[in-house]
Amino acid sequence: MTRLYGKIKGGRVVITDRPHKFGARQIQLDGHTFDSVLEADRYKQLKVLAKAGAIKDLVLKPFYDIEIGGHKICRYYADFGYIDAGGRVRVEDTKGVRTPVFMLKRKLVEACYGIKIEVVRAASHRR
Repeated sequence: MTRLYGKIKGGRVVITDRPHKFGARQIQLDGHTFDSVLEADRYKQLKVLAKAGAIKDLVLKPFYDIEIGGHKICRYYADFGYIDAGGRVRVEDTKGVRTPVFMLKRKLVEACYGIKIEVVRAASHRR
């Protein structure tokens, strides 16, 4: 069921979908839906690298189940996974805002799977 929300625009109530809490907007590209412009832009960059042979086996939205003591705690979805020219598995997540939930899940996945999740940030959000 889709929830509708109202906002006042020009003195009238307009029914809208709920906006993203961080202001991101979804982008459609190559039949895929990306959660932000940053994620779609990174996809375009990775496609160019794949075409040039610098990376291979590009995967969108790879996921990792976090299990502790035989119990599934949660599932983490990264934005991209691929193999670089050196044969290393790379996992990337594009982030405008690093939330506490993201930071915790990132640490859990890195500990459980022995991988490093690289965070790609917009130039305006880098520190």
